[in-house]
Amino acid sequence: MAKEIKGTSSTGPQNIEDALEALGGFGKFQALVLFLVLFMELPTAMLIFLPVFIGKNPSEWLCDNVTVTKAEACECMGNVTPVDDTVSIVAEWNLICESSWVSDTIVTVQMSGMILGKILASQACDWYGRKKSFVGVLVLMTLGSITTAVAPNPYVYGGARFVCGASFSGFLGVTSVYSMEFLTPGWRAWSSGLSPMGIGIMTLGLLAYLIRTWRTLVWATLLPFFGIVFILPFLPEKIHWILRRYDASQKKNAQKLWKIQRKNFNIKNLSGDPYMNVVYMGLMDFIGYPGSSFLLMKLSRRKSLVALMSLSAVFLVAMAILQITLEMSNYKYILAILCFLGKLSIGGARCVLRVFSGESFPTAIRSMGLGLSVFWALL
Repeated sequence: MAKEIKGTSSTGPQNIEDALEALGGFGKFQALVLFLVLFMELPTAMLIFLPVFIGKNPSEWLCDNVTVTKAEACECMGNVTPVDDTVSIVAEWNLICESSWVSDTIVTVQMSGMILGKILASQACDWYGRKKSFVGVLVLMTLGSITTAVAPNPYVYGGARFVCGASFSGFLGVTSVYSMEFLTPGWRAWSSGLSPMGIGIMTLGLLAYLIRTWRTLVWATLLPFFGIVFILPFLPEKIHWILRRYDASQKKNAQKLWKIQRKNFNIKNLSGDPYMNVVYMGLMDFIGYPGSSFLLMKLSRRKSLVALMSLSAVFLVAMAILQITLEMSNYKYILAILCFLGKLSIGGARCVLRVFSGESFPTAIRSMGLGLSVFWALL
């Protein structure tokens, strides 16, 4: 028998949150949905950070079959070729010297895709529902990754990264709403805190260390996307969205539900090993995400956000001061530590903001509101 909670009456609960509470709050169904939605953050984390490895400039080149450093390669008067043309796009397409700008520009193209993707996905989420939008952005990410792996030149590669950036940004917008709206307010902090994105980033560091051929690495990171075939049958549409489409009164909708249920990106510039740097970055997210959930249980949304943003500002300002006043070649590890601590606090702040922002918009415009907020933040 459903327990009595505040907001219920003899005719049923007054809103959908009350209905969810009365029906048990957080149960096996919510745990399953949370797992299925958040699981796909593992491959998406790898997808967006791939350019750190596949866009790197090899440290050694050949000048007329004589090994030289990448700095000396631009002074070579003969034929410059890579030692191994499979390690990155820079090596395969000779993107050095006068073409060195191409790799970093493609990262900018990817970021541009993120701006557009956030707006389009958030609007699609409100028009077509959370489930269809979730599947749609995953399909786009899969197609973008496949095109990345088979790209014959930088132009096709750049277009593929634009699609990856747009779908990744859209994915974050969809999941921030999708995972949260199946949960009651008391459990929403965990919709972000349990994010496995940190694990995905650490996994990418390990895979990149083991797989040095860039195309093979791309194929390895996109394989988990095919898991959507097995996840799709278990994904439900969000209750709020279904009811909103057929009835404008939330109170009436909640009572209907009651009756039905009663019946049934510059990490590569850090000093140190690039593979371990990516692992450390993922570790910061792995710690910061659940840590923010514990903080939300103790403090309000606003206080948690202010505390974490202030902490990240302290670390980042300290980095700036050190870079201006000291010769950082002697303090490179201090700079790296401050960078990772900043990543830890800003990752926690992102989780808090994801919950705080989602709760600030009504259901009818929640996805669009979040999309516009992130759009202006990215600009």
